[in-house]
Amino acid sequence: DKICVMFSLLLHEIIEAGNENLLNAGYDDSVQALDDLASVQILSALSDPVLRKMFLESIDLFELNDSIENFFLQRKVLALDGVTPELQAQSISKVELLLNGNPLTLYEVVASDHLLVATASLFASVCSALDQVGLVCEMSCNIISMLISEAKVLMEIFHVFARVCGSKYFTLQSHSMAITVVKSLAVVFEKR
Repeated sequence: DKICVMFSLLLHEIIEAGNENLLNAGYDDSVQALDDLASVQILSALSDPVLRKMFLESIDLFELNDSIENFFLQRKVLALDGVTPELQAQSISKVELLLNGNPLTLYEVVASDHLLVATASLFASVCSALDQVGLVCEMSCNIISMLISEAKVLMEIFHVFARVCGSKYFTLQSHSMAITVVKSLAVVFEKR
C-alpha cells in the first residue's frame, strides 16, 4: 500500500507541476516536458544522501517495479469527483466514500497514454537515480506483451527509458538480451 500511495503522489505531483507546460504544448512536447520534469525532480531529490536513505528505507524498489508493471497491465486509475461527463461515461466503476463527513466519488477509468508515459519517466528516473537501470531493461521486455497493440505508446515509453537512463540502458551486459529484443522491436515499429 505504501508503494501505491508513494507512486500515486509522485505521479500526481509531476502531472500537476507540468500542467502549465502541457496546456501550451502539443502531445509530443508535453510528453517531453513531463519526462524532463520527472527526471530533474527525482534525480535532484535522490542525489541528497538523507532523502536517498529515507527513500530506500521506506520503499522496496522491487515492489515499486511490480506495482508499475501492474499499472501498465491494468491501465486503471481512480479519478475524483468533478471529472468530465465523458470520463464518467468511460468509467469502469465508481466508489462513493465519505471523507471528513463530505461525500467523495472516485471513478475507475482507463489511464491515458500521457499517464503511461509519465509513469515510465517516473520509474526510469527513480531507477536511474538509484543506479538500478537493470530494472528498466527488464520492464522494457515485460511491457512488450502488455502494450504490443499500442505501438506508439510502447515506442514513447522506450524513448523515455533511453532518454532518462542514457547509455547505461543499452550497455548493461547483464541485460543485453532484453535490450536486443527491445531494439529489434523498435526497428520493426519504426518501419511501420
